Amino acid sequence: EGMAAQAIESTALKLRAHHPDLMLVCGDRWEIASACIAATLVGVPIAHLGAGETTRGSYDEQFRGAIEAMASIKFTLTQQAFAKITGHSYRVGCTSVERGAIEAGDGRAILIMHPQTRGEQLDPVIKPQITALLKHRGLEVWLLGANQDRGAGDFPGPDSLDNFHDRLRSASLIIGNSSAGIIEAPIVGTPSVNIGTRQDGRPQAESVFSATADIKSIEAAIDKALAFGKRKVPSPYWNDNAISTIVDVCTSMS
Repeated sequence: EGMAAQAIESTALKLRAHHPDLMLVCGDRWEIASACIAATLVGVPIAHLGAGETTRGSYDEQFRGAIEAMASIKFTLTQQAFAKITGHSYRVGCTSVERGAIEAGDGRAILIMHPQTRGEQLDPVIKPQITALLKHRGLEVWLLGANQDRGAGDFPGPDSLDNFHDRLRSASLIIGNSSAGIIEAPIVGTPSVNIGTRQDGRPQAESVFSATADIKSIEAAIDKALAFGKRKVPSPYWNDNAISTIVDVCTSMS
């Protein structure tokens, strides 16, 4: 709670100092909601990338609703999200990765586990169990720690991974409950295993294999994802003109 208050205060100071015409925010985290509260208090209009998404297993669902209420312009990642939004809304798609040649898997798996901040909580023992399953299949494991959410201490690991999207593009698999497994991984051709309910409600490509928090369910999903392999698949999050649309809309309204 104290970190959110600090984020509001520091963002308000920056906005007052620089007087921007518009603040563009991406995502649905509490940090983003805090920045939007600051912008609203200072009087800076907000454009929100990621409006209309659904994540029933995370309190990001509530923060997203607050961000949408404060935003003057709303950019959605999918058609499903666009259908939910009213007002100044635009369907743009994912901006963090580009389509390209599908790289062969490099024998590595990216493992990212976050706490489920709504509903039933995950048992922390699940992370070492998954690591053992991956290593048993001959995969090297790249670990990432959880976001700064309630319960994040149960899922420790590095805060970041250098060149994350390049590593995602070359990896043989991404597993856990990160949105990267739903949004970016299919665009770059990497299969993913999505565990639990954190991302429930997001549309999924055919390269995403869902599992409950039961280790047998996870093991079966890992084997299905590895058998599916690296390949180009249609993604509900991909749109050729995402970045240019955002730039055009923001510059025309600032």
